[in-house]
Amino acid sequence: MADSGSGIAFLLDESIPKVLAVILRDHLCLNVTHLLDRFPSGTEDAAWLPTVGKEGLVLVTSDRAMTRRKLEKKALERYHVTTFFLYEGFSRLTRLKQIGFLTWRWERIMELASTARSGERFRIPERGEMKPD
Repeated sequence: MADSGSGIAFLLDESIPKVLAVILRDHLCLNVTHLLDRFPSGTEDAAWLPTVGKEGLVLVTSDRAMTRRKLEKKALERYHVTTFFLYEGFSRLTRLKQIGFLTWRWERIMELASTARSGERFRIPERGEMKPD
């Protein structure tokens, strides 16, 4: 995994509002980047996933369909992208509730990411414990 003060670098994809990366990075001093800071809006997942894997970034997304689409699934596996998938209803929350949920869960995300095997996937449920996918 990429190194930082916390030892882990995260990338939030386009399915997560950019303001969440700003809060985590600028206000909580975490090593978090948003996809739109690195790639243009609408860039196909299969185009940026290799970079995420090669740089050892941990991906946080609400796009579960990524595991069902052939090119994205292949890229996740080939480049050993460690991924945290937010629960299905996350994208329907208000921005304020999204901020609250992700900051509430972030400490556990960091704990799991610090011991995850390269390419391991986790589900972040609305309630309950995060589990490998």
